[in-house]
Amino acid sequence: MRGTELDLHRVLIVGAGISGRGVVAALTGLAGEIAIVDDNIARSDWMPTTYPNVVFFGTQRAFLGTFGEAWATLAVLSPGFHPLVELIPDSVPTIGEIELGYHISKGTLIGVTGTNGKTSVTQMIHQMLTMAGMSSIAAGNIGVPFSEVAAQDGIKVVEISSFQLASTSELHLDVAVWTNFAPDHLDQHGSLEAYKAAKERIWRNQGVSDLRVLNADDEVVRSSQREPGPREITFSLKGGSDYGVVRGRMVTPKGPLVRIADMRRQIPHEIANLLCAASVALELGASLETVSEYLRSFSGFEHRMEYVGELEGVRFYNDSKATSPSATVSAVTSFPSVVLLAGGRNKNIDLSELLNAQSHLKKVIVFGEAAESLAQILSGAGVAYEMVWSMEEAVRKGYSSAQRGDVVLLSPANTSFDWYENYGQRGLDFKDKVAKLLGERET
Repeated sequence: MRGTELDLHRVLIVGAGISGRGVVAALTGLAGEIAIVDDNIARSDWMPTTYPNVVFFGTQRAFLGTFGEAWATLAVLSPGFHPLVELIPDSVPTIGEIELGYHISKGTLIGVTGTNGKTSVTQMIHQMLTMAGMSSIAAGNIGVPFSEVAAQDGIKVVEISSFQLASTSELHLDVAVWTNFAPDHLDQHGSLEAYKAAKERIWRNQGVSDLRVLNADDEVVRSSQREPGPREITFSLKGGSDYGVVRGRMVTPKGPLVRIADMRRQIPHEIANLLCAASVALELGASLETVSEYLRSFSGFEHRMEYVGELEGVRFYNDSKATSPSATVSAVTSFPSVVLLAGGRNKNIDLSELLNAQSHLKKVIVFGEAAESLAQILSGAGVAYEMVWSMEEAVRKGYSSAQRGDVVLLSPANTSFDWYENYGQRGLDFKDKVAKLLGERET
């Protein structure tokens, strides 16, 4: 076990979502007794009592009534879960799921964080390493709990959110990657400084044998607080970095990669993500030939600038993963003329940042809880907009507002939690409604 020894005699897992379930799986053969609390437990279709050492599965109040405050020797807190004050006494050590994963992990650890692109970069690194014949597992905020796979052999490529980083103390990454920074999750962190401080924890505990990968085009990342010692490399679309783009070709300290013109997708922020991932893969031993082959064949990911279809010269793209204005601006400015579908639940972020893409916006179709706020911002700037009340209406209004050569782009700039359970469900609904529209026009 890495780091300080954990007392696993009686473990209280707070939160029965994906992270909590991963912790149960990880601790089944390690912990003495496990109790799981979640106030939404009545709606759960998960039955952890099938694990031999799970002794309780219920609400916080029910746990306190059964065991009291002093039962646990360790508490593991899921990200975003706010327990009752009396649930975990100060005398009980409390860690997050990522921290637990670190303690029980084996092999090389790569951590990836950033406001935008961290899921894509995590997948890209994992796929490049796999193509290079290296044993690799993608985990973390990407959907597979790190703790669940931490003890397995091979390289772990872990996407780490700001919430997960905020609960770390001993986490030590062999390779730490920070893709970019923009205002986000202010509803949870309370301030931009607190959000930034959480991200900066990605650098903690690294030593001289470790590697840091920084976005040289991002001032906040470049100037972030970090101790000297680890080797640092940079990536940039503007030049003057270790890994960059020069005269239309990706270049590295190890030699040239591919010409941008030879890549299947040439979206600027995707190129930055690919460059970042390539730097990690090459530094870990992947060959230039393997990485170049991956770059040439890369065709994108679902819900991330995903091409959905075309109707009479109007193309539809699904970028449902874009839950911040900065992500949406990057998406919109990838095309000359866009009818944007935006809305959802705001994270206490200034949505007026969308106006940075105003010259690319033909019209904005606004929906969800953020619709009125967006309408006020757009109206004040003279941007055409229309308010709708369903995804089907958004798709149809978007298409009727477009002309040949335009793009209808779902890039919401907000979370999905007003209408949907997650961004994936929102993206699938968009694709379903586009398919319905295309089917009608073909008959």
